[in-house]
Amino acid sequence: MSQKKTVRCRYGKCLHPNNREIPVDEAVKVGTTYYHPDCYQVKEGIKAVVDYYADNIEKNPIYGQLNGIVNKIVFNQGVSTDFLLFALKYSVEHDGIKIKHPPGLYYLVKDDEIQAAWMKQQQAKQRKLVSVNTQDTVFSYSGRKRKSFTDIIGGDTGGTK
Repeated sequence: MSQKKTVRCRYGKCLHPNNREIPVDEAVKVGTTYYHPDCYQVKEGIKAVVDYYADNIEKNPIYGQLNGIVNKIVFNQGVSTDFLLFALKYSVEHDGIKIKHPPGLYYLVKDDEIQAAWMKQQQAKQRKLVSVNTQDTVFSYSGRKRKSFTDIIGGDTGGTK
């Protein structure tokens, strides 16, 4: 019997600390490195947040501080990277909400206006995801050859033949 080949998740903050081994066919491979699918998604989400912050808020942030704050928000507070990125983009697009330094991210995730906008967006996505099952209905028509106008209107004209 052959066993499935397994690999080890290389994400430093692996979401599965008790089971870092994954079957090769379930792992996400990047170069020669393997990740759990959810670990890779979190890793890439954090990278997207950091990149967006550096591109739009502060051109040369202290990356150690920024990564530390993003990691605390994601792992300690349980905030999804999708929401954190949404909050950051929302703050850039709306003039009333400004952040000037990495600790400002803590305030973004608690902002009521941003949370309401996030909920509205999620509800809109849910409405789009509603599936409608349709079945094809087959129509058939077998026409008769009509000889006269009387045959078309389908009736007896009351006359004699």
